[in-house]
Amino acid sequence: ISGETGAGKSILMGALHLITGQRADTSLIRHGADKAIIEAAFDITPDIYDILIAAGIPHEKSDYLIIKREILPSGKNRSFVNNHMVQLPLLKKIGPRLLNIVQQHGSYSLKKASYHRDVVDMFGTLHKQTKDISTSWEEILTLRKRLQELLTTESQRLRDIEMYNHEIKEIEEAAIREHEEEEIEAEYNRLIHAEELAEMTSQLYHLLSNTENAIVPQITTATSLSCKLVEIDPSLKESYDTLEHLRIEVQEVAYSIQAYNSSINRDPYRLTFLEERLTILTKLKRKYGATEKDILAYYDTVHDKLSKLHSVD
Repeated sequence: ISGETGAGKSILMGALHLITGQRADTSLIRHGADKAIIEAAFDITPDIYDILIAAGIPHEKSDYLIIKREILPSGKNRSFVNNHMVQLPLLKKIGPRLLNIVQQHGSYSLKKASYHRDVVDMFGTLHKQTKDISTSWEEILTLRKRLQELLTTESQRLRDIEMYNHEIKEIEEAAIREHEEEEIEAEYNRLIHAEELAEMTSQLYHLLSNTENAIVPQITTATSLSCKLVEIDPSLKESYDTLEHLRIEVQEVAYSIQAYNSSINRDPYRLTFLEERLTILTKLKRKYGATEKDILAYYDTVHDKLSKLHSVD
C-alpha cells in the first residue's frame, strides 16, 4: 500500500490490525458517534475451514469470510465472524492465515521457518497432508505425555514401596504393645526411687511387726486380753472379734510390706533399658501416632497400602 502523506494509509493499516485481533482504543471512535465499526471480507482459504468448524461457525466454501469489530465508548468491544459473535483470541488465530502485514523495516516474518512452511504447503496444495501430519504429531505428543505420566507414577510407586517397607520394619522391630508406655513409666518411676522405697518400706515393716513395741505385737496382746474378758463376760465378744479382725489385717499388711521390700529392683541395667525403650516409643509416637494403639493402626494401614502397591500391574 502506497500513497501520498495524508492519503489514509495509516487508517487502512490500523483497521487491518484491528480485524486481525489487535488491541482497540476508544480514541478511534469518531466524535459524536456511539461506536466505531471495522469490517472486512476475505476469501476463505482451506486452512481456515478447520478453525471455523471448531468454533461452530457455519460457512460455505464459496462464501466470503466476513469479520467485523465494534468498539464502544465504554472500552468494551465486540467481534463477529460471519455474523456470529466470537472472542478476540479467535480473530488472533484466524488473522495470520488471512493476511501478512509487512511494514517498513517489519519484514521479520519472512525470516520465520513457520512462514516458509506455510508458503510451501499453500503452493503445493498440501493442506490435507499437513493436517494429517499435525494430527499425528498431536497424537505422538499425547502418547509421550501419557508415557511420562506412567513413568512418573511407577517411580512414585517404587518410592512409596520403599518408604512403607521402612516404616513397617521400624514398627515391627520396636515390637510395641498397647499401654506399654504406662507400664514402663510406672516401672521406671519405681527404679529411680528404689532406695527411697526400700528405706521407707523397711521403716514401715519395723513399725508394724519387727519389734516388741510394734503394732502387730501390741494388737496381739490386746486380742489376748480381750479373749480372757470374753470368758468372763460374753457380752464383750463383739469387741474381741473386731480386735482379732484388726490383728489379722495388720499382720497381712506387714507381710505384704516385707514381701514388697524384698522384691525391690535396683538393677541399673534395667533402668537404662527402660530409658531406651521410652526413647523408641517417643520417636514412633512422633512419626506414626499419639498412642501405641494409633501406631499399631497405622501399621495395619501401611501394610494394606503396601499389598495394593505390590499388586499393581
